[in-house]
Amino acid sequence: MKSLLKCIVPVALMAVAIGCGPGGPATVPVTGKITIGGQPANNVSISFIPETAGAPTASGTANNGTYTLYTGVDGKPGAVVGKYKVTLAAQGGSDEAAYRSGKAPGTGSLPFPAEYADPTKTPLTKEVTASGGAIDIEVPGPAGAAP
Repeated sequence: MKSLLKCIVPVALMAVAIGCGPGGPATVPVTGKITIGGQPANNVSISFIPETAGAPTASGTANNGTYTLYTGVDGKPGAVVGKYKVTLAAQGGSDEAAYRSGKAPGTGSLPFPAEYADPTKTPLTKEVTASGGAIDIEVPGPAGAAP
């Protein structure tokens, strides 16, 4: 039994060290498209907020409807494997109260329903798998907007 532990412990430690090297946890590339009311999103930030405590948030900005996630780990694009709540924010400010009221500082109304900007209310959840890849996001336009 002690012999088995002497083999398992070093292997487990190596696995942890590889996955959480000097730059932090391992990430996989994640890109995707965001559409709002069927149109490609522009000047919209996207955040993947981990459901697992301790994992880093991943975020990016949609231009022409496309985004790439970054966690800040080694300056490389990517996200940690896991389940996330997804929020959106209009570019131009970070006043949380303004977003929750449906307004973005300096930009007028949000281009999507305000619940998508609030991590406690967003209906969006996504999972980043070990293979990474494309995760597309579709949200309705603001209330009262024509389809």
